[in-house]
Order: sequence, then structure tokens, then C-alpha cells
Amino acid sequence: MTAAVPRRSGVKLDVTRLDHEMAKRGVSARELAPLAGVTEETLSRWRHGRALSQRNLRALGDALLALPVQPGCALLLADPDSSPRQRGGPAPSNGTTDNATIEQTDQRDKRQ
Repeated sequence: MTAAVPRRSGVKLDVTRLDHEMAKRGVSARELAPLAGVTEETLSRWRHGRALSQRNLRALGDALLALPVQPGCALLLADPDSSPRQRGGPAPSNGTTDNATIEQTDQRDKRQ
């Protein structure tokens, strides 16, 4: 009996980042998949945790980079690297807003 050859593990996508980048470009998974040279089902598998090869990762990145960022979209999207609270998530459950939260919001609004 021959031992099974282990598959290379590949890499997993940061789905939150991918969704953010797709939204900035106004593209759906259905539209992005053929640009990356894969089927919609394959892209869906990657988005749900299946590993992809470095070659496919580069193809996906190249497809995204070929699409222009839609003007104004980035202003409306939450930063995927921020916590839900920093993105304007729910206020503390006690129903109060502290001064630090108001100052952070004011500073964030000034930067944008």
C-alpha cells in the first residue's frame, strides 16, 4: 500500500479584508472570480476557509488591483482592521456615552 502524499496547505484569505477591497471597487464575488481565473464556486470555497495556492492568491490580488477603487466608496466603508466599537459599533450597554468616545468620534471624523 502506498502512503498518501500530503497536499500543500496553501494560505487562507483574510475574508474581512477581501470583502472590504471588493466593496471599495464595487465588485461582487461573481464578477471577481472570472477576473482571477477561477469559478465563483472556487472563490466561495476560499472565502469560507479553504486554502488557496500562492499562484491563485497572486491571481486574485492581480484581479483586485486591476479594478479601480470607486470614488467615495472608501469614505463609506468601515476599516476592516478596526474593532466593531471603533467602526461605530454599539454603544456601551448602560446607555451612556463617555467624553472619550465623543472625542474619538470627532477625531475620526476630522481625519476623513
